[in-house]
Amino acid sequence: MLVAAVDSDSIVYACGFAAQKTWYYVYEVGVFDSGKAAKEAAEKSGAKQIFKCIEPEPIENCLHSVKLQLQKAHKAVEERFGRKAELRVFLTGSGNFRDRLATIRPYKGNRTADKPVHMAAIRDYMVRQWGAQVIWGYEADDEVSILQTELGDDCVVCGIDKDLLQVPGWHYVPEKGFKKVSASEGLLRFYAQVLSGDTTDNVPGCYKVGRKTAVELVKKAGARPDALWALTVEAYTASIVQYGVDACGYEDPEAAALETARLVWMLRDRPSWDAKTGMLGSAHLWNPEWKL
Repeated sequence: MLVAAVDSDSIVYACGFAAQKTWYYVYEVGVFDSGKAAKEAAEKSGAKQIFKCIEPEPIENCLHSVKLQLQKAHKAVEERFGRKAELRVFLTGSGNFRDRLATIRPYKGNRTADKPVHMAAIRDYMVRQWGAQVIWGYEADDEVSILQTELGDDCVVCGIDKDLLQVPGWHYVPEKGFKKVSASEGLLRFYAQVLSGDTTDNVPGCYKVGRKTAVELVKKAGARPDALWALTVEAYTASIVQYGVDACGYEDPEAAALETARLVWMLRDRPSWDAKTGMLGSAHLWNPEWKL
């Protein structure tokens, strides 16, 4: 049976925020449709109060949008491969092991506290109506990655998270279509992330190495794990020499590279937990000796 595995965290946020209108009232100045404009107006006028107002659409509208998103992914997979597919939906729960791994910066510490008004209702709807599985201890995209690794070409990863493109196999990205990622391409994408980090998840990567530079560096090394790891540690070392420990935020280049790699790595097998620490078992934490 073909499986369409959906990392649906992004659907919760996209549909939730799309189903509400937000505006800002600057006291005695006026109403603005962006927080930035409101802040600028307040600073210019000397106003000391900004009121944030949220007007949600009816929950039925929001849930209909969620339904359409899931149906679209399911239909796209079945049409592309010409056979029936089982739709499996995943949501991230609590207790992410990466929270404990991150020492350079708090994992996802840059996320705002804002959540869609209908967030709880959307998640409940996905669980009740679509059989969504809530993942505890790790993330929905990890579970999708594990499923892809287990099933191979009988699984299609569905989601917009670029992290998933390090996982070899079939992918469906809404609005972009289908792509089959090879093992070598997945490896290069992974190392490019280890170098450039992930601003979305507050993972800094190698200081002053952006995505474009990271891609150029890994292409030069080719799909050789030993050369890629050596290149990565060399880049982290050079960053300290050029910019200093305080600017980089780390003093041990190899430890910093290893932490980043473990944070951006998508799990490929079913995790187990250390009974004493409650941490992810060390066998599942990415290791540079792995021959990918």
